[in-house]
Amino acid sequence: MVGRRGGPLIGGKGVGRNGNERSLTNATNSRGPIATTAQTGRRNAEVGDHQASRGQQSIQGGRHGSLARPTAQAQGQLRDLVNPSKERSASEVAVAATRISDALYHRDLDLRDAFCSWDADKDGSLDPAEFSAALVSLGFRAKPQTSRMVFDALDVRGRGALSRFDLVRGLSMLQATAEEEAGEDEKRRRRASKIAHSVEHQESSLSILGAGLGGGHIHRFDQARAALSTALAQGRVDALLKAIAFAEDVGLPVHEVAAAKERLRDEHGKSAAREELEDAVAARPRDAQRLRSAVADGEMAGLSEAELHDGRRALADEEHKAVARRRLQTATHDRDPVALREAIEDGEAANLSELDLEPARRVLAEEAHKESKQNRAAACLAEALASGDAPALFRALAEAERVGLPPNSLEVGRKALAAAESLSRTRAALAAAIANGDATELAN
Repeated sequence: MVGRRGGPLIGGKGVGRNGNERSLTNATNSRGPIATTAQTGRRNAEVGDHQASRGQQSIQGGRHGSLARPTAQAQGQLRDLVNPSKERSASEVAVAATRISDALYHRDLDLRDAFCSWDADKDGSLDPAEFSAALVSLGFRAKPQTSRMVFDALDVRGRGALSRFDLVRGLSMLQATAEEEAGEDEKRRRRASKIAHSVEHQESSLSILGAGLGGGHIHRFDQARAALSTALAQGRVDALLKAIAFAEDVGLPVHEVAAAKERLRDEHGKSAAREELEDAVAARPRDAQRLRSAVADGEMAGLSEAELHDGRRALADEEHKAVARRRLQTATHDRDPVALREAIEDGEAANLSELDLEPARRVLAEEAHKESKQNRAAACLAEALASGDAPALFRALAEAERVGLPPNSLEVGRKALAAAESLSRTRAALAAAIANGDATELAN
């Protein structure tokens, strides 16, 4: 998208890194007023001179530590993202996208690392709060409603979160809109700033685009057209960037550059989607929702089946794991030993972690121990039933109730105990009658 991985979204609007930054509250002015911070608490004005900002914060994070040059303003000297008088204007949102893209480009940001540093909760996307913090890190001041307006414009799918692909695609589309709506003065200013930037990188530009340049035998328009044709055939971001810059430098008509700009936007989108998918696959632990979003972004960006393969396989694995986890949770709740054993087997087949499997295994061990005690209690009850001994039945039934034998087993035991006790009482009465010689009782 931008910076070290291939320049700005569409050809590098804004000024060179050694020049003066334009005012971000007026899209038609090349400089803004110097920012001041009064001790009396007056509001901050815009900063115009890029070189006056050396003491500012850098974006931290990612694999390379400090990801950016100091932002364009020192702490307390942030630039307005949109013109305060036009903050609810749709066209101003498009201009804001251009300013964000310029800020990313002129700080030589690696978007992959910068995005990772902005993604505070590491879920692979930016929520509105993270997006607002990213704007501040780039040196912009925006009211919450303005930040949300820009966020919503980039969140074209209405998911409430911006993936890296959403950010690249949204900025590209809005920046293209800003280009179409820009006045002639603004277009000339942008062209001049791009020329200044191309001068800074003259050697690399000439090494690819300048074969025969200055020899006088090839017209610069023809050179630009040839460079555009070659870049389109190659489809490489760096070649497209240089060809577009050269074509705009020599003043090639806009319609002749449009195809290259469209291809560049597509390639930036593919690059962002590709990196987003790689990061989602590499994340530990993996997140099924993040993978699902990354695969969807890759499909929308037009990645090949080979490029999508690892992401889709990882997503299938995570979805299998999710099903296995739900089955484990249900079996653990129901405490059914058969279901627990099957769920644990599924979880092991899905490569679930021991952390996922441990609760079910613990419950299965508890149920196995309980089952063992129930089996012993059932055996004792069976022996007591066979003996018909009331005291033995009483003890066996008490143990059966304690370990939770099924109600039908307990009912059989209770009936047997009642019968044994009745028989015991009858026998006692008969023995007493015999001892007393009571003929009447004996007759009964």
